[in-house]
Amino acid sequence: MDDQKTQYRMCCMGCGLNCTVAGDEYIPFPDCEQRKIAVWPDHNYYFKLAIHELIFKEYPCYLAEGVVFVDFSLANFMLFMKERWLALLASSGMSVILVADREMYALANYWLRRSSRIKAVIISQEGREHFKKNAKRSLYGRACKGRKFPVITQREMRVMSLLLTGRTANDISDILQCSIRSVRGAEASLRKKFGGVPRLGRLCAGYCS
Repeated sequence: MDDQKTQYRMCCMGCGLNCTVAGDEYIPFPDCEQRKIAVWPDHNYYFKLAIHELIFKEYPCYLAEGVVFVDFSLANFMLFMKERWLALLASSGMSVILVADREMYALANYWLRRSSRIKAVIISQEGREHFKKNAKRSLYGRACKGRKFPVITQREMRVMSLLLTGRTANDISDILQCSIRSVRGAEASLRKKFGGVPRLGRLCAGYCS
């Protein structure tokens, strides 16, 4: 199976069968009595192990629809620049919890505002106990105590998408029919939200290369 197909498939960890619960190979199992729990994408062995050991083995899930913990890290940045990932997870009917790097928090909040399926954003670097406390609240159907800012705006998201295709500020100004100053302002805001000039530059260069 190719990497692209594997990325857009999600398997349940509720039992040893690892049934596909979202994606092209999804086959419904109406008689399954297990609560659906999953990690996506699941190619990071250590993330998957941590969620299983710290969360799934420690706390029961009281969400009837089940839950998926998303590895919302910089390593998976490009997966979260388009809506396909959200459509995949929404098709499972499961609640979604984003486990985000601090540098990805603004992008995570962008998606949080756009989908009722996303129940919480938890920053991964704020310590084990803080993480477990917020994950437990989410599994119990309670709201997480998290900040709703910073958040990437719709304009910034469009500018970022165009930067990732190698477009210049002049190009983006023409496409969005706005001033170059407006584009530069969005770029400056994005640099701040993603942790500085080098970080944004590496993200764009890595995608364009």
